[in-house]
Parts: sequence; structure tokens; C-alpha cells
Amino acid sequence: MNAMFLSRMSRSVGYRFYSNSFACFNTTPAVDKMYDILQEYRAKNYSRELSSRFVKELLKHTDENKDGNMEYSEFKQFLDNIGVGDQMNKEEIDDVLKYVGGEDALDGQISIANMQKVLIDDLKARKK
Repeated sequence: MNAMFLSRMSRSVGYRFYSNSFACFNTTPAVDKMYDILQEYRAKNYSRELSSRFVKELLKHTDENKDGNMEYSEFKQFLDNIGVGDQMNKEEIDDVLKYVGGEDALDGQISIANMQKVLIDDLKARKK
């Protein structure tokens, strides 16, 4: 399978792919809402930046306690910092954290490095 086919498939049936492999994932309305918010913010503020640069710039100041993880409060602050904190409620944020962090999100925090990878990969896939 080529990358273009996998990219189209990822948008239409919910598959995320990494390099030469792909894995099934389930999006939720909250995850789709977050991506819409990020795309709109990027169009207004980072229109000339690559997806990867955009995500890195957004996330570099979110780790307030410098432990390499993002907790609910840090994610909420991240949304507030970009002016959209009122657009997602607690349940939606929890859904996003579970989507990005998987099993790791069960303890209330996710790896910022993992969040960066997932956001970059998914933004690129949704763009095509």
C-alpha cells in the first residue's frame, strides 16, 4: 500500500499509519473538534508553518512542571493560551487525552512527546 492510499484511508475509515505500518484508531466527536480548533488556529497564526513546526511551537510551553508529561490542568491551560479554552468541556478534554495517551492517560497524564507525535501524524493525514 502506498502512503497516499493510506492517508486517504486514514481520513475515511479511521486508520492511523506510521511509516510502513498502520493501526486502527477510533476518533470521537471531541477529537475531531480539537483538530478543527487546531486547524483554525493554525490557519490564523501559523499558516506558513509545517504541521510539525506548528505542533512543536504550540506544545513547547505546556509542560509547566517540566516532567515531560501533560496533565489535564496543563492541557486546559494550553487551550486557554490559544484562546479556545471555553470551546471544550472536561469530558471532551478527557476524550482527547485518552485518544492521544491511550493506556497512559488512565493516570491523568500523557507524554508530551507522544502527544506531539500523534498530533503531527494526524494533522498531516487529515490535511491530505
